[in-house]
Amino acid sequence: MAGPKDDPYLKELGRRALEELLGVESARRYFEGGDSGGPDEDAFDDDVFDESAYEPVPDPVLADFFTGASLRALSAARDGLEEAKAAYEQAVLQARTAGWTWAEVARVLGVSKQSVHNRFRDRDPR
Repeated sequence: MAGPKDDPYLKELGRRALEELLGVESARRYFEGGDSGGPDEDAFDDDVFDESAYEPVPDPVLADFFTGASLRALSAARDGLEEAKAAYEQAVLQARTAGWTWAEVARVLGVSKQSVHNRFRDRDPR
């Protein structure tokens, strides 16, 4: 049964990784069977891996880490939430100043009269 050690792509990746870690000559000795436990002798063949057919897919976690996209999105959401809360409070107080009842304000906001009254009664401009 064929396994990962028979996959030419994985063999090539292993060869390249060893070259980076050990240097070209040490990796070549390993792949040529000089060290025990090395892969098959044909693993070092340069024609096994067709690099033009391989299109790397970026790791989304690393891409996010290096670009900082999530960090910026979270900061913008936090700032937007603070602005929205301030606008919400200002709108409630403006409606109360204009003479709206707690029930009317609550109906427009889609909350109960008690919840809006409890939240804003201390700042009621009337």
